[in-house]
Amino acid sequence: MSGRVTHPSSSAFSDTFATTGEEDPKRARDVYEPRHDIREPRPRKRRGCCGKCCLICKVCGLFCYIICPPIPEYITRKLAFHALKRGETYEIHGLNEEDGTVVKLSSAKKAHEMKRIWIETGPKKVRMPELFAWVQNDGMPFVVKTKRGNSLACYWYHVRGGNANTIILFAQPNSSDIGLFMQPSSMSINRLGSAFQTDIVFFDYSGFGYSTGTPCEKNVYADIEAVYDYLRDVKGENVEIILMGLSMGTAASIDLAAKNPPNVVGVILLAPFTSALRLLRNNPDDAESCCLDRFLSFEKASMIEAPTLVIHGLEDGTIPVTHGKSLQRQLKRPVPPFYAKNGDHANILSTKQTMVMHRINHFILNETTTKSKSRRDAAVDTE
Repeated sequence: MSGRVTHPSSSAFSDTFATTGEEDPKRARDVYEPRHDIREPRPRKRRGCCGKCCLICKVCGLFCYIICPPIPEYITRKLAFHALKRGETYEIHGLNEEDGTVVKLSSAKKAHEMKRIWIETGPKKVRMPELFAWVQNDGMPFVVKTKRGNSLACYWYHVRGGNANTIILFAQPNSSDIGLFMQPSSMSINRLGSAFQTDIVFFDYSGFGYSTGTPCEKNVYADIEAVYDYLRDVKGENVEIILMGLSMGTAASIDLAAKNPPNVVGVILLAPFTSALRLLRNNPDDAESCCLDRFLSFEKASMIEAPTLVIHGLEDGTIPVTHGKSLQRQLKRPVPPFYAKNGDHANILSTKQTMVMHRINHFILNETTTKSKSRRDAAVDTE
């Protein structure tokens, strides 16, 4: 870096004189004395009146952007949702039903016009088929239409040898999409599905990825409900669905679980928060909610009839563990929670978190209200 003065290590100095057997003062001086011809770092300039005015204008502009118009839904949308750019992590392609040509879709809405659709993921310039072969071989994309008229991009990962009657419905955080969970990592869809030995379904919220519509709280709740209804229609009335939410996704999972739909046999909350304003004020146990508050998980948690597991990282700096503990106290049917000692907001769902994976598997096999004989047998085998 420009302006830094570097000095050789002591070992390098010893090697310099190893060949002569004696020290050369001139050479030693060359080694140890700093070079004064190297430019020193420029002193930081003080902001003048113009600089301060520009900074004030930027702050005021940001403030006006957030609060204008002063409607809670609009403010929530600007603060809570950070969707990735469409096409950044994945693309949806389809086979045109009329002429058989391959088409790159502009949104999930166009999928209804295709004979078949598939997902292509990975860096655009460096396609690595061997890393992403599972996307097409072990799962399938599908599109769901919500009651609010939005088309959602979804992906269903099938586990080979797992229980075909059980499905995890995953609600993701506020700054990702299904393509991000397809990248090679310890949190990829295939690794999570393999770790849980259960089919797992991901979906993009309205306005995320290739899903149409606009991100907002009402759409989030309508989105997860639409995917739930789709799974129930496809798999039948005996399907067993486990709701799993991460970060903001816990609000979506809690909202659906609080309605107590018939096929939900368990709920898993990873790094949950009690509500938006409670998180902002760092007061998770506030008994009453403000009329401007959003994502009211604190009130809804007590209405969930299904067994619920809370998992939170003790080192979570984004959503403190006190929120998870507060929700744990609100639950009607809580199971023993798990607070990961080395867990933070970014790695709480990593498959490298062995104890977290073990706790989730124990919940799936032993603590849900399952009626599946195969899962009961699997639980007996693991004991």
